[in-house]
Amino acid sequence: MTTNLVDELVEADDDVKQGEIVIGTSGFSYGDWVGRVYPDDIKKEKMLSFYANDLRFCVVELNDTYNTLPVTGWAESLLNDITGGGFAFVVKAHKSMTRNIYDRDGAYIRDEQAVDVFMAGVKPLVDANALKCIIAQFPVKFVRSDGAFAYIKWLAESVAPVPLVVEFRSVSWMAQSAFDKLREVGVGYCSVDGPDLPEFPTFTPAGTARISCVRLCGRNKNWFDVRGGARYDYNYSNFELKQLTEPIRRLAETSDEVIVLFNNYTNGASVKNVKSFKELLQLG
Repeated sequence: MTTNLVDELVEADDDVKQGEIVIGTSGFSYGDWVGRVYPDDIKKEKMLSFYANDLRFCVVELNDTYNTLPVTGWAESLLNDITGGGFAFVVKAHKSMTRNIYDRDGAYIRDEQAVDVFMAGVKPLVDANALKCIIAQFPVKFVRSDGAFAYIKWLAESVAPVPLVVEFRSVSWMAQSAFDKLREVGVGYCSVDGPDLPEFPTFTPAGTARISCVRLCGRNKNWFDVRGGARYDYNYSNFELKQLTEPIRRLAETSDEVIVLFNNYTNGASVKNVKSFKELLQLG
C-alpha cells in the first residue's frame, strides 16, 4: 500500500525515460530452500552459483555483513562462485555503522575504523564492478534530526565511491522535506513494503539518487509477535504483486536503476515472487 506522498514524489510522465529495474532476493543461503528452491543434495558452497546460473537472478542482497564485518577472502569467494558476467551484489552495512552509533550523551559515534575495515572487506567487489550499493538500515530510534542528517552525510562520504542507500524504520522520515535533503546529498532511499501496522512505516517509494532500492518484506500481521524467519513467512499474491508494478515503474522514472529485493525468504517464497514479479514487469 502506498501513501499520497508518492504522488508528490513521483509524477507520472509518459515521456520520461525509465531506469533499469533489477530484481533479486535478500540472501540466498537458507536451509529451508533446499528441496524447494535448490536440489536436495546441494552443498552450501554451490548455492550462489545455482542462484545466479540456474535461477538466472542477477542481483542478491548480502545480510551477513550486518552482524559480522567482512574479512579477507570473503568477497573473493563470492566472486569465484559467479561464472557469468553481469551479476552484482547489494551489501548491508555493519551494525557499527547504523545501530551501535550512540554515545552515552546521545551524540552520534562515527566509527571510522569500523568503516575502514568494512570497506576493505568489500573492496574486491568494488574492484570487480560487482557492488551496486551499500544499504544502511537504521533502527526505529534513529529519528529525523539535523544530527541524523549530518551522520548520513558523513557515512555516504566515508563509503564513497560506492553509493549509499538508507532504510528507515522510524515514521519520522516519511516527509517530503526528508527526501529532499537526501536528494541534496546524493543518498539513495530504500523503501520497505511490510505489514499494515501503525508501528511500521508506510510503503513510500522515493527516488533521491541514481540508485533506489525497494525491499519487500511480506505483510505478516504477526511481525512484532514473532522473531527471526517467522516474521518473513509471507507469500505475495499475484494481485498484491500487480499493485506493486506501477509504483516500481514510476520510481524507475526518477532513478537510473531500481533494485527490488524480496525479503520474504521463509520457505523460498521470495524466489517464487521474484519470478512472478519479473513476468508482471515483462523483464527477461
